[in-house]
Amino acid sequence: MIVAALKPADRLRAVALIVEATQADAVLVCADPPVQAVVAAVAASRDLPFACMPAGPDDLLARDLGVPLDDPGEALSLPFSTAERTIDLAEVNGVQFVNYAAVGVELPPSIAHAHHATHSKPLPGPGRATRTAREAIAHTETEPARAVLVCNNRFELREDRLGARAWPDSGLLQVVTFDAHGGDRTFAGLRHAGFQEHSCASFELAARSPLRVEIDGEPRELSPPLRFRCVHSAVRVRTAAEGMEATAGAREALAELESLGTG
Repeated sequence: MIVAALKPADRLRAVALIVEATQADAVLVCADPPVQAVVAAVAASRDLPFACMPAGPDDLLARDLGVPLDDPGEALSLPFSTAERTIDLAEVNGVQFVNYAAVGVELPPSIAHAHHATHSKPLPGPGRATRTAREAIAHTETEPARAVLVCNNRFELREDRLGARAWPDSGLLQVVTFDAHGGDRTFAGLRHAGFQEHSCASFELAARSPLRVEIDGEPRELSPPLRFRCVHSAVRVRTAAEGMEATAGAREALAELESLGTG
């Protein structure tokens, strides 16, 4: 197993170059969600198996893929597993995301990591109705809803954060629009004021000017219209096989990761 540390700049190119240079036959990522999405996209484009090592206790993707959040040895053994499933990968205007994209919604710090975009233009700055139609939501002709949350598959919407989701392979986006138009843009405040929940495979969101979008917690400025879609079964994911134990390669990689953390 080869361990590579990524620098912030030009992540997509860096990941692609590393995969090509090492002639990898599987990839494992331990990083925040925006990097997870980049690695998953590169793996999907090369039809390589993908695995996720938790980057912390609030790692939504690792949690929902059933990876133990406190056992790095097991996570590092996943690339060597013979068990495999597929997951969906979502995107907006060509930018992939594994968890969510938010317009006008402030998610808690444990979910919305304090990232800053490095390869995209930076910014200058109680009831529920559910629909499960697969068709795209009608295009918006005027300004978009003031607060919209789009998730890669359906999350449980808890009072102040995103809860659990089933294995993300439904082929559908979860689209949550909020009723509030006031100054409180926190997820908890918006949810309390009321929201509607929809599901679809793709849709467009129109606007008259560029929009600030938090993509897996990383701020971006995207030009309208925002084109969202869910790519069904895009990524092959290695899962724990029955009775699987940490391999010698996994133990070596863990030691190397620990040395990187202390070096």
